[in-house]
Amino acid sequence: MPPLEFHPNKTSFDAVNALAMAKAAALAYKPKADVLKTLASWGFPRARFFASRGTEGFVAARDDLIVVAYRGTQEREDVLADAKLKMVPGKG
Repeated sequence: MPPLEFHPNKTSFDAVNALAMAKAAALAYKPKADVLKTLASWGFPRARFFASRGTEGFVAARDDLIVVAYRGTQEREDVLADAKLKMVPGKG
């Protein structure tokens, strides 16, 4: 599979970026071994998985891009976790 195509300098909607993020979100539902294999084929040598209070997903990195992908809301606990989003100041 070719590397994941992404236009990192876009500041408005981009169909290529939307497709890339949709692929990453769909990948979050796969078993870890499949995720790692696909990410490697997309050019992401590093990935970490997370699961906390109903939120699951992965973070993957390559030299030009970091992707954070979450599974969607599936259960009541997921809705409660989604509702606890807090905005905080950040750098950049």
